[in-house]
Amino acid sequence: MTVTPRVSIIIPLHILNARFRADLARYKSLAYDNYEILIVSDSPATIDTPGVKQVLTGRKKTGPAEKRDIALSHCTGEICAFIDDDAYPDPLWLKNAAPHFDRSDVAAVCGPGLTPPEDRLLARAGGAVYEARLGSGPNVRRFRRAPSCEIDDAPAFNLLIRKAVLEGIGGFASTFYGGEDTKVCLAIVQTGRKILYDPDVIVYHHRRPLLLSHVRQIFNVGLHRGYFVKRFPATSRRFVYFLPLSGFVFAAAGAMTAAIVPGMRPLVTTGVAGWTLAALISAWLVNPNPFVAVLASVGITATHVTYAIGFARGLLLRDLER
Repeated sequence: MTVTPRVSIIIPLHILNARFRADLARYKSLAYDNYEILIVSDSPATIDTPGVKQVLTGRKKTGPAEKRDIALSHCTGEICAFIDDDAYPDPLWLKNAAPHFDRSDVAAVCGPGLTPPEDRLLARAGGAVYEARLGSGPNVRRFRRAPSCEIDDAPAFNLLIRKAVLEGIGGFASTFYGGEDTKVCLAIVQTGRKILYDPDVIVYHHRRPLLLSHVRQIFNVGLHRGYFVKRFPATSRRFVYFLPLSGFVFAAAGAMTAAIVPGMRPLVTTGVAGWTLAALISAWLVNPNPFVAVLASVGITATHVTYAIGFARGLLLRDLER
């Protein structure tokens, strides 16, 4: 009989709603027996699902990282499996992740957060933005299946970490709300242990609908990444994170030049048309639904502009805690 490590599934809960209840019911389908579920929240919530333990923070307002750290003293598993309250696992999530921990050099395992097929049109369009190569660049593996590899930065909506390693680095130890996973992953790799990406370690992560909810989230991502360039340069001071800001500055300069020099207008128009076509093709390749592809192509442009603004803001901040 195969011995499987005990896993503590930790869910930081923001708001108890019908969708969360429906997603929580899906955990019954996990093809893994040795696990517990801890839901961490600031206020009591009526949760009738058998086998689910609620942990109260005792505070008025805590972020996801703080909730995850509070859960550490309550969980009984040797592996902590982190997932967000707007996500649910594939039935093989734990079964596919657990064997990687047979290797002593592996501290953490992660995988993609796929767009749930039941999400509505605008949410699926938001998902297509993330899944498009032109939308997420090298981080596209976070949102669609990609080849297995070793990485040094993974999102906490699908991240499994050895409890002993997490305790050894002091937990998430952060009040960041967006980017707290960058901090904890950097602390893990600095111990000399590995973080493995496995495309079969899957969760389904509900998307923010285009356009306002989506760009608010993107601004926060850019804000933290810009700040992290100074705070955690080992993994954040990378050329790829500067590309949207560079493109935004270049495009703005081109538009101003065209306004002053009429002869430049055809060149600028061609550039805009080329980008628009590239965005549409990139979106269509991940979702051939014409409505989703068109919406996502607009979302790709909005994503880069919003990220650039947030990133520039983050670069200028002296301090950022939430």
